[in-house]
Amino acid sequence: LGIMPGYWHAVPAGNLDCPNPTSTLQHELVEETGVAWSSVKQAHMLALLDAGSEQGHKFEIVFSLQLAASAEDVYGYYLAAEDRSEHDCLIFVEAPGAAPVPLPTPLET
Repeated sequence: LGIMPGYWHAVPAGNLDCPNPTSTLQHELVEETGVAWSSVKQAHMLALLDAGSEQGHKFEIVFSLQLAASAEDVYGYYLAAEDRSEHDCLIFVEAPGAAPVPLPTPLET
């Protein structure tokens, strides 16, 4: 997390500033990763969490997104994203039971 070095954070993330959580998710996905909403094959809400004292105990809605894009594509979109300064880097985590996929080679910054 760019403002809190050493902390992990789910991407995309943002304040729920409208009554429709899907609108916020769509906006933050494009802003933080450069991935278009049209690339989302499935979206599921996983949890509602307290972000902790460091973030003022705000609520975070956690979603699982299945994309019609490879990890390499997502990384390329991220490098061109409007607001990638919010995060130091992307780390791709293989979902349990998912078929292995080739991961992008990180670029030095």
